[in-house]
Order: sequence, then C-alpha cells, then structure tokens
Amino acid sequence: MLENERLLGMLRALSDVKEEGGVFTAPDTALLTLHAGHDGVPLTVTQVTTAVLSGPLLIAQTTKGQRYVLDASDVYALAQESSPTDRGGRKAGFF
Repeated sequence: MLENERLLGMLRALSDVKEEGGVFTAPDTALLTLHAGHDGVPLTVTQVTTAVLSGPLLIAQTTKGQRYVLDASDVYALAQESSPTDRGGRKAGFF
C-alpha cells in the first residue's frame, strides 16, 4: 500500500471530514490534529481546518492561518476533536 493511500484512508475514515478534489476540510463542529514523526522526533499539528495532499506532501492549514508542509509518509495518526466554538459537547457537573 502506498503511503498516500494509507493517509487517504485515515482521512476518509473520519466520516465528518469533507473531501473535494483532494482537499479535505474539517466540519464546522470539529478540528483535526495531525501526529507526525521523523527519525524519532515527533510533531503535532493542532487545530487543522484543511489538509491537501499534493504528491508526497501534506499541506495543513490551521485556524490561525498557519500552514504546515509535511512529508505524507511521516504522518502516522489523525485525531478529530470538537471545535472550541462547538457548544454541543458534554457539560461539566452532574446530569
């Protein structure tokens, strides 16, 4: 399996993520976190709104407008969390 196929599979496994022409966009109620590593050095990119696969590269944009370019083969995990603006999560305290 090619590395991009593995990463595509991970992105597509997150059912809320929209795919359009190779551009993956997180839903309004969630954000993505990319976990990458190379030669034992980890990198975590949080609050990702958009991810684009361009050949062997993954270009990620965050809520703050930061752009990261990663080797797609270095990305080993994705996480999807509720957006800080999403008010529909669990409430503190007892039910």
